Amino acid sequence: MRKYLILLFSFFSIVLNQENSKTTLEYDLIEKATKFYFSEEYDSSYVYGLEVLNINPDNAHANFYVGDYYGFKGEFEKALDHYNIAINNKPDLTLAYYQRAVTRMILEFNLEFCSDIETLDELITKDPDYNYLKENEVFKLCEVYKIDQPLNDTGIYLAQNGNCGYANLFFNQSLILNPLNDKSYYNLSLCSQGTEREKEFLLKTIEINPKNDGAYRNLGQYYLDKGEKEIAMRYFVKSAQLGNIDVQNWLKSEGHSYWNF
Repeated sequence: MRKYLILLFSFFSIVLNQENSKTTLEYDLIEKATKFYFSEEYDSSYVYGLEVLNINPDNAHANFYVGDYYGFKGEFEKALDHYNIAINNKPDLTLAYYQRAVTRMILEFNLEFCSDIETLDELITKDPDYNYLKENEVFKLCEVYKIDQPLNDTGIYLAQNGNCGYANLFFNQSLILNPLNDKSYYNLSLCSQGTEREKEFLLKTIEINPKNDGAYRNLGQYYLDKGEKEIAMRYFVKSAQLGNIDVQNWLKSEGHSYWNF
């Protein structure tokens, strides 16, 4: 029995020493990863971060550093996976919320990322050192999102001022809240003029609302620009029949009767 207890004690001593060694190595590696990260040597930070994750896949800071590396490389899905692990294991990791918000904005292209900005705002209240983050556009976009006005109106304002990228966030968010909002699809088409996406958005618009005369007009223009006049005229005529005065006048000037077409 005594021999057995000695062997058992020896076994646990070896295991404990191995775990302590792992912990020490993990600590040393994460220190190096952190130093390189804040020196903006992201490649080196990534290398040491991966070594940490080989020891402890749940290390929050290592996941954050590796996530940033992927984000800088444009591999946003991978970046998001690591930010998620980082936040799950350290819910007060301020920078991870900011980077995840930006990554979600890029991947999802709507305003759902504002939930991260809301959490980040609460964390900054407790740690004002991160106040500088509030100067970034994602905070401003989420502040606008809180304003009690139609999302499409905000998007149109942004688009008219040359910010179609930000405008589309509001149009897409409007579709999350109401997937059958034909105006949102129509507005998305305005920021995609001349592309296949414009046609797709306009066709979706009239699928939802067959009486949207503006969508027919723009489809007519789309096909006219492509040199497909016969198809274009069908859409122009439909727009005129729905009461679009500009198209009615244009067809008359071209010598066409939109009722007998």
